[in-house]
Amino acid sequence: MTQTIAQSTTREAVQHYIEGLNALDPQLATSMYAPDAVIRYPGRPPMELDEFRAYLGQVRDALSSFQLTPREVFETDHGVAARWTFVATTKAGHEATCEGIDSWTVGADGLIGSVDVVYDPSPLLEALDR
Repeated sequence: MTQTIAQSTTREAVQHYIEGLNALDPQLATSMYAPDAVIRYPGRPPMELDEFRAYLGQVRDALSSFQLTPREVFETDHGVAARWTFVATTKAGHEATCEGIDSWTVGADGLIGSVDVVYDPSPLLEALDR
């Protein structure tokens, strides 16, 4: 079941994030994050917003395309979770597909306060190493 993120302020914040990732645009991806947001990715210590933007810049520099597609979206009183698939192509032309789950908390101000990303990045890392 594929659902489109839309409708509420919470989903709007997450939609900006996904659009930014898909455009490989760190500024757009983080445009709806609170200044004190905490971002957790596998294999990395928790990141603050500036660290996360820098990380996304490294991702942009390593990839020629990225497409994250939400598969199932769940909204709660505190945020949104989504099961997703992404397909990435490296600058060298190698493709990787990963599946995972993101869980975002969104404050009353409509800004993302935290995100927990859960996935196995090994297919992407292998594509980058080739």
